[in-house]
Amino acid sequence: MVTDADKHSDEDRKRKEEVEVRNTADSLVYATEKTLKELGDKVPEETKTAVETALEASRAALAGSDVEEMKTTTEKLQEASYKLAEVVYADASAEETAEGETAAEPAADEVVDADYEVVDDESK
Repeated sequence: MVTDADKHSDEDRKRKEEVEVRNTADSLVYATEKTLKELGDKVPEETKTAVETALEASRAALAGSDVEEMKTTTEKLQEASYKLAEVVYADASAEETAEGETAAEPAADEVVDADYEVVDDESK
């Protein structure tokens, strides 16, 4: 049984690598599709095209069994998904800035409630 395990250890290692690479690629494809769908029209057309091209290549690689091709297409998809992350970050920063500007100072005619303490300098 031990000799059998030794004979097949290389095959097992290759299969394990394929499964891990496939899982990573599949997860990245799913996450990228979800992010692309959520962002919708916020994504510039050039970025959207690049991401969709990388998604198609990754899906095609996942249909086969070439581990190196899966790794290559996953790396390209990862790079393309960084562009989506930039869009998400820019969008979040713009929202925070807009919220910060409106909440930072009250308007001139707005009443502000405040607590105060009367200090009597003469009693000291």
